[in-house]
Order: sequence, then structure tokens, then C-alpha cells
Amino acid sequence: MRLVVAAGIGGWLDHMTSTRVPPSATVTKPERLAWPDVMRAACVCLVVVFHVELWVVETTGLPVVGDTSRWWDLAHGIMDRFLMPGLFLLSGMLVSRRLLTSGRTRIDATSVRRAISSYYLYVVWLAVYWVVFAAAVAVRPSTTGYPHAFTSVADAVEQLVAPATSLWYLFALACYALVMIVIVRLHVPALVVILAAGALAVLIRGWDVWAAERIGFNFLFFVVGVYLAPHAAAFARLRWWWLFPAAGAFVLVTVAGTLADLTSSVFAVVARLATVPIVVVVCVLASRVAPLARLGAFVGQRTLSVYVLHPLLLIPLWWWATGDHVSAVAFTSNPAGLALLLYGGGAVVVALALLVEAALRRLGATALFALPTAALPARYPGQACPMSAPRAGSLRTSRGSRAHRQGQVVRH
Repeated sequence: MRLVVAAGIGGWLDHMTSTRVPPSATVTKPERLAWPDVMRAACVCLVVVFHVELWVVETTGLPVVGDTSRWWDLAHGIMDRFLMPGLFLLSGMLVSRRLLTSGRTRIDATSVRRAISSYYLYVVWLAVYWVVFAAAVAVRPSTTGYPHAFTSVADAVEQLVAPATSLWYLFALACYALVMIVIVRLHVPALVVILAAGALAVLIRGWDVWAAERIGFNFLFFVVGVYLAPHAAAFARLRWWWLFPAAGAFVLVTVAGTLADLTSSVFAVVARLATVPIVVVVCVLASRVAPLARLGAFVGQRTLSVYVLHPLLLIPLWWWATGDHVSAVAFTSNPAGLALLLYGGGAVVVALALLVEAALRRLGATALFALPTAALPARYPGQACPMSAPRAGSLRTSRGSRAHRQGQVVRH
């Protein structure tokens, strides 16, 4: 599948959070692993719900009924453990094969192109945010209090190197790809890389520099994804009983953290590492239900549109929460209303993001979602077209490799 401008909204981010095995010459209908799409869709949808609670309820000071607040705090904390780690894990899985094979003998041009594409998307959407925030402030000056809002040119220029919005995810992907190219080129052992990334996550947790803390902390999960990728096809064959050990690890770590220190940097890292397995198992099992697999494939392959558009689409909801405070309080003061606001509002925002995607694609605004082919040379020596889909993601077990030799490929 070619990563050309015509690919539209998915851009390279959707490829960064999916994983594929290159088809052999005899393959005509390669199959796609369903669980990564389901996990990707779940993560990005819950990111929206997370931000509805954080930006629309918490930052506006809306009251939440006691019991509901306690349970929502628990749900909020659990979601925080796997949302971004899960997305970065899937991102690392894609680049794995390209990095771990060709990257050992030469600089991997495909990964470099991905890094360039990611930073390009970051800059483009930073400009879009600046325009939209400026327009929103002109309509309602109080929008300056909206989370991550900025209107000055100086702020926009500063964010070219120091992200201060949720777009830091795109910035981080560009950094991770370049760093991993160097690490693999130097033949650093996998265990050393993982341990070093873990140490960095512990040390950098709680830094005053917001973007640096998040980028440094989540590098661990990208690295784990890189080295975990060869087992992705095996994960698709997990049985239902794997729920028990995965849930056991999650509960054990949570209880241990409660007895020790839930706020420690070490717990922050270990808790996320212990939460990802249960999420993977649940998504694997959910992907075997046909309607969920179809929904996951549809949303999961449009991660970029939901991720970059939802902060802008939440502005009207924030206006409502701050302007019609009495009506907003009525929603959050009872469990049913709060659930409707969080999950119903989140679902509406996701749907709107997908509709905006479709409209922009129809209007031909593809430069918003993929690096134009004219920006890079037409072809690298010995490489496919720079904007073609990466021949990455070695996600085969020994069984998967045997299937590949027989002309059957599993991809996702």
C-alpha cells in the first residue's frame, strides 16, 4: 500500500500505529491482524473521553457528585496508564523490522522519511491550531483559558522545538525514529536499550518541562514495541484464559503501589508496563467479535484525524461548560449526566472528527495529513518510492515465518 498524498487523512501516523509484514510475490490477498486496529481505536477514543473530563469538567471547576468522582478518578487513573503508552507501543511495532534489519548495515531512509513526515505533520497542525485558537479567541475572548490555547506568533515559534499542546505526540514520534536509527546503527543490545529507556522514564518523570517529561517518559513504550513486534502475530492467537495472568499482574502492581507510593516515578513506569498486557489481551479477544473488529478497523485506521482534531472540536463544549454553568452543573451533579457528558460527548467528538476528515479529503486538503511527494526526492537508491508504504513491521513468530514462506502473509 503506497503512502502517497492520495492516502489522505491516515498519513504516516496511521502507518506508524499499524504493523505490516511485506507480502511475498505469490500473495494476492494478505490478511490483516485485527487486534492492533482495535487497540488503536480504543486508545484514541479514550484519549478523547480523557480530555473531555480533564478539559471540560476538571479545568472548568464543574462539581462532580461524591461517589461518581471517586469512581471516575479510578477510571481516569487507569486510562492514563495505557492510552499514550499503548499508542507508542503500536508505533514502535511498525518500525521494528526496518530498523532491526537494514538499520544495522546502513542508515534506514524509510525511517528517516517517517521522522520527517511526522515533524511536517506537527508543524502543519501547529499552524492550524494557531489559526483556530486565534479565531476562537476573537469570537470569545475567554477562550484564552482553554487548555493549550495560544495565539501569539512567539508562542507558535517556540513550540517548533518545545511542544505545549497535545500535538507533542507527533513531535515525539519524529524524535523516537531518529534516536532508534542511531541506537540500532550502533548495535546496542536490546536489553541495554530497554533498561536505559526505563531508567530515563524514571528519572525524567515529574520534570517541570512538560513536553520533555512526556517525550522522555514514553520513549520506553516505543522501544518495547520495536523489540516486541516479532510476536504480534502470536498475540492474535492468545486464548481467553490469558485474561487471568494479565489481570493478576495489573492488580498485583496496583496493590503494591497502594501499599508503597502511588505517586513515585518507579510506580508510574511499572504500573504502565503492567497495564498494557491486559489491554492487549482484551483487544485481541474483542477483535474476534466481527462487529467490533469492523468498527476497530474503521476508527483505528483513522487515528490521525481523531487525535489532531478532537482538541479543536472540544472548544464548543468548553464554551458551554464555562458559559452555561448552571446547565453544565446539572449534568455533572448526577452519575447519568456525567456519563452522558463524558462518553456521549466523546463519541460525538470522534464522529465529528471522522466527518471533518471525510470533508477535507473531498476538498483535496491532503497536505494537512501527509507530506507531499514533491517535498522529497522521487526515489532513493535501492528504495521504494519515498512515500510508499514502509516494508517494515517484522511481526512474525516462527509459525508466521513458515506461513510467509508458503505464500501466506499476516499483516495489520
